[in-house]
Amino acid sequence: MIFKNLKNSKNIHRVLLTLLLPIFSLTSTFVYAQDSELISNKDLEQEHFLAPLIIPVDGDTNIYIDSLEDTHVPSNIPIIQPLTRKPSLATSLYQSSEYDVFFEHSVFVGDSLTVGFQTFCSSSADSIASESTYFLARESGSAQAAISEKALTTFANIMPIYQNKVQLIEDSISQMTDVDKVFICYGMNDLVSAKPEKFVQNLETLVNRILAKKSDVSIYILSVPCIVEDVQTGLLSNASIQNANQLLATTCAEKKWGFINTVEYLMNDSFSIRSEYSSDGYVHENGAAYHIWTNVLRNYAYESIR
Repeated sequence: MIFKNLKNSKNIHRVLLTLLLPIFSLTSTFVYAQDSELISNKDLEQEHFLAPLIIPVDGDTNIYIDSLEDTHVPSNIPIIQPLTRKPSLATSLYQSSEYDVFFEHSVFVGDSLTVGFQTFCSSSADSIASESTYFLARESGSAQAAISEKALTTFANIMPIYQNKVQLIEDSISQMTDVDKVFICYGMNDLVSAKPEKFVQNLETLVNRILAKKSDVSIYILSVPCIVEDVQTGLLSNASIQNANQLLATTCAEKKWGFINTVEYLMNDSFSIRSEYSSDGYVHENGAAYHIWTNVLRNYAYESIR
């Protein structure tokens, strides 16, 4: 069964989230996307999933940065500018389900933001997903953990589950004989402890591993979602997110991977998520935001195959 039920996560106050995020711990209770109960769109708009964790790779918490005080963004990296149109006008994007065939025989890989999109697709009548659309997503996941030598041990509780067991992402995808497209949305957890350049390098490593196991798939990268204004944890900020998205766009152009920029329809002039799209006043998104994801993805499909 491709769509598994999702369980409502516990409401956690934003202050608690901020206090817990910097703790280098993998002992939190995780909601398994494959084992939880289905929730409605209304619930999706009111609930939020677990916050991302700083994930130490192979025991080295400073593997990507000189120190957690090194939070400045290099001035020589251009920042993606938001669209001149207002995000509310995203409804003018191509919305017909006629091109949803583009998302058949595909898999969406990601963290809690992708889990949220899976929930939306499972519970919304207006979904791009079909019976041949898979999801390899789990709360607190990251490209950083996915490529770690300890992905199946130390980080097993944040790795996606396929065929009822934790596997490397590339191994799971290699078993999906009917999949020809891979959509990836990582970055929220990666950018807590990694600079944008290192995150993009890790994501490229993950994609190369996927292609080594299944060379006939096309790769599509979704932009890293933005967060609430003035919220920052470790290196994670809207400035680092936008710089990461600029680097992702450049890398995708060089590698001939698709780049789907959902974030520009959701952010304001300060590069922060608009309040009407935030589910927790922090980093997660609600049903209205995922409706925008759906429209942007459909528009991408329309432009790709019309």
